Amino acid sequence: MRTFILGSLVAATVLVAAACSLTTSFDGISGAVRPAADDAGPTGPAVPPGRPAGAPTPTGARSLWLGVKHFHFAHSNDALKKPGAWEDWGWDIDGLCTGPTGPDQTGSCQRSPKVTPDQISDGKRCRDNNFGAQIVPQLSIYNNQFENDTNNALLEGGPSWLFVLEDLGEGADDPYVPAKLYLATAMPDKTRPAWDGTDVRQVLPRSVTDSSIKQAVITFPKGYVRDHVWVSGDPARFDFALPLGATGELQPMPIHSGLIAFQLNPAHTNAVDGTGQVAGALPLSGIEDFLKPFLLTQTSFCPGTPQYTNLMKNASTYADVYLEAAKLQDPAKACDGISFGIGINLAPIAEPTGVGTEKPPATGGCTTDAGTDGATDETGPSDAATDGG
Repeated sequence: MRTFILGSLVAATVLVAAACSLTTSFDGISGAVRPAADDAGPTGPAVPPGRPAGAPTPTGARSLWLGVKHFHFAHSNDALKKPGAWEDWGWDIDGLCTGPTGPDQTGSCQRSPKVTPDQISDGKRCRDNNFGAQIVPQLSIYNNQFENDTNNALLEGGPSWLFVLEDLGEGADDPYVPAKLYLATAMPDKTRPAWDGTDVRQVLPRSVTDSSIKQAVITFPKGYVRDHVWVSGDPARFDFALPLGATGELQPMPIHSGLIAFQLNPAHTNAVDGTGQVAGALPLSGIEDFLKPFLLTQTSFCPGTPQYTNLMKNASTYADVYLEAAKLQDPAKACDGISFGIGINLAPIAEPTGVGTEKPPATGGCTTDAGTDGATDETGPSDAATDGG
């Protein structure tokens, strides 16, 4: 049973490496429990592997369709479901290692005076994920089952992300593997996906132009494979959406400096669980649009309630990047974006058959933006959040 409560977030304490040196090694997250001396392993910031040598030339190789079957927000990919695993998700997208101590973070944009040093710390190996560090725990306060609900919905055939890797060869390195990204519709009622390459999905109209699957709105023309790891290419700006909660309600995501990577199996027929990383930044100006569908559909707090207002106010203080800077940092500017990192597990699907129908956004029990028709439950703090995926 979900628990809805009032209150504010107690920020999670994080550990971060004090110094980092540039590397191009891939840091995939395996299914094994991380050792205590995690930072004694690979050195340098967490970044995808660089493009292999050679001209990015089409070869006419095959395509591989993959769907996202699991999202990781605050929990690890191992059997222990370790909380606080936001530190494992995302990439070092700003080239700056932000530590947990000291009011001054040299090189950083100007943060809100309301945040404390531990609230602006990077994750492991300088990963930028203030969304996972600060906002995800707040979402769990409002609904401590949202991550579990989200992944159960995927298992039931709810809306998801679909990738197609094009011109995918067999070698470990390939400088030319472009890709496209879509939003999939929910599967018909009582149809559970098998995630074995046989599932037939449709894509949402917002994913394509002129109702053609061949004309995806979001493309990664500079994608490549290095050491069996597919990388989306240079950091990119694109508008997408994240299915969240039991109904897979779509949260609008105007992504800046987006970077995606995941490891393929040696046969290039599937992705390796636990290696998918999606990173980027969300503009502060769009944070209410992003969070509003969550509150309308996964909680009972309508616009105009103190709980709704407090979440928006708290979220706005966690900006940690400056979106217009080439590397997302400028000490002379106020931070205007929130970094995020999300883990993804993928599985093969069949090529979609067409373009489906998009349902109107849900409003839950809220009748107007200023209304307070949704009932609230002031039962007090909940137990620790749990995750079933």
